[in-house]
Amino acid sequence: MHWDNSADNVESKIFDASVKKMEVKDVPWWMAKSRLALYLKWMGKRFELARESQVQRDPLEDSGSEMAWMGEISPGPVSERLASSVYTAYRGMLGLLKERDVSVIIATAAFFDDYRQMFQQLSREYDVPVPELPLLFPEVNSIEELKFQFGLGWNDHLNAVAHRRYAIGIGEVIEKHGYLNLVSN
Repeated sequence: MHWDNSADNVESKIFDASVKKMEVKDVPWWMAKSRLALYLKWMGKRFELARESQVQRDPLEDSGSEMAWMGEISPGPVSERLASSVYTAYRGMLGLLKERDVSVIIATAAFFDDYRQMFQQLSREYDVPVPELPLLFPEVNSIEELKFQFGLGWNDHLNAVAHRRYAIGIGEVIEKHGYLNLVSN
């Protein structure tokens, strides 16, 4: 844990903001002076929030969005911003795996159309399934709703309920494409 009180230290500002968000308060004077005690209190609060977040929350009152947030996208060329970096790296990796006859699934959590189009292109080129994990949450209409209903609450990561849904969804893809048969042979 990095901490000093200088105004230009970014790490200190992030930690200070995080402590405030965790509502670490009502500590004895000695605990306020002890960085270790404060850190342990902060970590305890994070674990408490994580335990509380392992249930699906009720949807937001008004999402403000009636449209399908992960709707169909039309096939298109790989965008310039992804072509030379992300797409090239995936093609290299998939080419090597194909040469070695390794079965591949690319499970994505991509929300932006250019990424989704790139993964569709890779799926066509290399004949690999590309399940879109956000589609496993039909009850949400936005990234914000997904994080609210299935998030940890103290950062952007999803909770155990969401990861269970991921595991079941990916398991169905594995079964559908006959990858289980490859294991037994």
